[in-house]
Amino acid sequence: MIQTVKRERRHLITPCTSRKRCAYGLPVKVSELSAVDHTTLANRWFGHLKASKSREVSATELYAGGSWSLVKTLRNSFDEQWVLSAGYGFINANSIIKPYDITFSNGHDDSVPTLKCVSQSEANRKWWLAINENNQNMANFRGGIKELLKNNSNDKFLIIGSKNYLDLITNDINDSIEGKIIKPENIIVISAKEASGQLRKQTLKANPELRHYFKCTMANLNYRIANEILAQKADFDIKSFQNVIDKIKVLSPPRKKIANLSDEEIKEKVIKILTTHGNDASSKTKALSIFRNKYNLSCSAERFTPIYKFCKSKLY
Repeated sequence: MIQTVKRERRHLITPCTSRKRCAYGLPVKVSELSAVDHTTLANRWFGHLKASKSREVSATELYAGGSWSLVKTLRNSFDEQWVLSAGYGFINANSIIKPYDITFSNGHDDSVPTLKCVSQSEANRKWWLAINENNQNMANFRGGIKELLKNNSNDKFLIIGSKNYLDLITNDINDSIEGKIIKPENIIVISAKEASGQLRKQTLKANPELRHYFKCTMANLNYRIANEILAQKADFDIKSFQNVIDKIKVLSPPRKKIANLSDEEIKEKVIKILTTHGNDASSKTKALSIFRNKYNLSCSAERFTPIYKFCKSKLY
């Protein structure tokens, strides 16, 4: 009797995108709502989504942009895709949703409101809890990442994303590992920031220097790395993934060292970017990508954001 070996199932978990396809209607904007706490805000949020005249469509069809194009390529190597959605919580990529504008990234008009919280990260956690527990939310996966890991404990999970999004699920994943629900080696994280706790050893850090090899922005780097690793048909373990990256590092061209710039010098560059690149620099994130990649300059997002807003207010 011939025995068949059951193939491991693989899950891809990624953040949502700020860009949505405009063909499906106007988005519900969190900046147009107000509330005293995140639970109340979530109730109003889903009320407005329900009343919205925009079309309902699958998440994978709604999201757009360069990052999402890379995600769609990645999907071919996975059985299931899940999304960390700032508008709907933890959802399957096939979940039916409506256009929305809200993000866990800070410095945007539609960033999660801090309300009474002392930090953006605290506000993000409260909003994440509020939308996932809201009874009006018909799109999210009940039980979240914990329930997914529990029901698929022998599967493999690749999680890609920025710190703002990973922070929302890290504690639940670490709890699942510590509770022996899933083995740590079944999970791999690709991010510019190292995850905490049990996930730390399972994090493949996206070194910013690799942008020059892939010729991409930081926003796309995690996905470029993942696509390269899967194209190399590496075994699904952190050591094999790291071996692919180590080989890329050898091939990466050295980056020029840039002297520290003063605020005034950064302002000059930002004004040049705004006047030269137009719509390509219409957001802080886009302008910072141009600043870093086209002009090969260095600046933290925290420092760049207020300077960008100041320059934009002066010009427009």
